[in-house]
Amino acid sequence: MEAVIVASVLCVAYAVYYVYFDALAKIPGPRLAKLCPHTGAAPEACSINLTADEGDVVRLGPSELSFCSISAHDTIYSANCASFITYGAFESAVEGLCPPGVSFVSYHSPAEQKELRKVLHPAIRLAVTGGLEAHHERRFNELVARLNIKPGTPICVNLTGLLEQLEWDLIGDVGLGYPVPESMKGTM
Repeated sequence: MEAVIVASVLCVAYAVYYVYFDALAKIPGPRLAKLCPHTGAAPEACSINLTADEGDVVRLGPSELSFCSISAHDTIYSANCASFITYGAFESAVEGLCPPGVSFVSYHSPAEQKELRKVLHPAIRLAVTGGLEAHHERRFNELVARLNIKPGTPICVNLTGLLEQLEWDLIGDVGLGYPVPESMKGTM
């Protein structure tokens, strides 16, 4: 009997903590959503309706917040928050993949964070590095072609300028999407 009473008290304390005292409790959203992620409408519809009423950041579940802008995330970001460990890492990795209304899922449990990382990491890594190998191979082949190597003829070449050109070409391909202008090379 005591175990049932203790369990009931712990459940009530857990509910009260997550509804009123948790660091994320002040974010607007349905009160029950703070306890149960399966409340009412689909998350997309819920997010659209709530953001129209409440603003850029709303709660969709106990550990899921919807940020309708990166600036909204920047506004409430705290370096001491356990949910967003590295500032800007998620946005920079998936910026081109997500529509403007992005849902950032934050988990306080280390086990849940580890599972989420296992799921997201390969997809993000592929999105970020996809196509880099082709750029490297193409630019390296161009470098070899510039050397003008003839079979059986020894040559002595200073590679400094060629390697510098290779580096600028790769920066243009990967970072800018177009060749780096001469005016920018002196400032970078």
